[in-house]
Amino acid sequence: MPEILIINPATLELISTIPVPESSEIDIMISESAKAFKVWKNTPLSQRQIILIKIADSIDSKKDKLARLLTMEQGKPLHESIREIGAIASVFRLYANMPIEQETIRDDDNALITVSQEPYGVCGLILPWNYPVGLLGWKLAPCLLAGNSAIVKPSQYAPLAVMKCLEIMSQHLPGNLVQALPGGDIEGQYLVSHPGIARISFTGSQAAGKNILNNAGKNFQKITLEMGGNDPAIILPDCDIEKRFGSIFWGCFFNAGQICVAIKRIYVHEDLAPELIRRFREMAQSLKIGNGLEPGIQMGPINNERQLQKVEKLVEDARTRGATIVCGGDIISGTGYFFQPTVITDLDDSFALVKQEQFGPVIPILTYSDIDDAISRASGTGYGLGGSIWTENIEIGMKLAERLECGTAWVNSHMLVEHSAPFGGWKQSGIGRELGRAGLEEFLQSRTVYLKR
Repeated sequence: MPEILIINPATLELISTIPVPESSEIDIMISESAKAFKVWKNTPLSQRQIILIKIADSIDSKKDKLARLLTMEQGKPLHESIREIGAIASVFRLYANMPIEQETIRDDDNALITVSQEPYGVCGLILPWNYPVGLLGWKLAPCLLAGNSAIVKPSQYAPLAVMKCLEIMSQHLPGNLVQALPGGDIEGQYLVSHPGIARISFTGSQAAGKNILNNAGKNFQKITLEMGGNDPAIILPDCDIEKRFGSIFWGCFFNAGQICVAIKRIYVHEDLAPELIRRFREMAQSLKIGNGLEPGIQMGPINNERQLQKVEKLVEDARTRGATIVCGGDIISGTGYFFQPTVITDLDDSFALVKQEQFGPVIPILTYSDIDDAISRASGTGYGLGGSIWTENIEIGMKLAERLECGTAWVNSHMLVEHSAPFGGWKQSGIGRELGRAGLEEFLQSRTVYLKR
């Protein structure tokens, strides 16, 4: 039986090996999930809500062990992993308190018209490696509340904490209602192409998302796709850099920049550029980088060798084309997939580092003189996940935020996500929404019933 190897990206030590099911075994998993769905969909909503709360409590009770496991396989500092485990519990509690109600459209002497919300069936939930447990909550909590069953496909690079969470959840759920499908691209492809999967929720790369989009039409599967971002931050000339700098910096470098909605490009007014660049260089060079389990670590490694090579290639391309490497710019020698926190200037929008999503601890800083030009450049890529405006004039900030072509726009912050608000992308950043009421509706389909009196 084939297996995947789970490597600690900070130490390159083998953490675990996990057997990968064959296609015939995946068929059985989906068949068993379909049987469990028939039971779960008829479980009263109030009971499903109680179970979601029990799941949240159980996750919370194992938070420390789960966080250590997550840091070992993903690389992020332990305090970030603790925060992520807390987030999944929070999302389960959010959906446990969300109603699903039948709507009456008409009720008179001639007719009764009602609209109910019904589950789809077996859902395929595909997770990335950068925020695996948190995104498990974003997908699975509304999926279960709606009455669906699920096959969860964690990333081959970070499946352990997800699978442990599912094991904890299984204590409260009917057998086979939620199952883990470990593996790589082959297993993921088989899952999304399977006629027994009614809905797919995916977070990952554009290439993989487009492949799912092309395949989903064959079986008329409903899909939700979040395919990353190339988020711009626009810093206006009146921005109080001293006040805002910490938020701007960590908007770029949190989780070593491996967040879909992190700041990936900065457009700063030319008058503020020298101060901003100086502060970035000083802060980046002062970071304590290392194994996320060690105390005081501020930034861990890139999660896997493939991503490390991508980041290195983008930086080298910028260097070759004449950009200035203000600090960093190289792989850190020694053990682990570590890359220096890197700040790059003297580049334009034609550079691959600006056009593409780097997904690593590298930030290009570009300048502008005209705000309309900055807005146009910020929205000039095919991405549209998030973007931010930094200014001390709130009225102007709000007006400019409304001009950004993205699913989430911030003023004087970035990456702040409220679980009760919808999240998702415009353009090539995705289809559909997660979180909030909109996230629940992705896992429901309406049925209209007409009664003629």
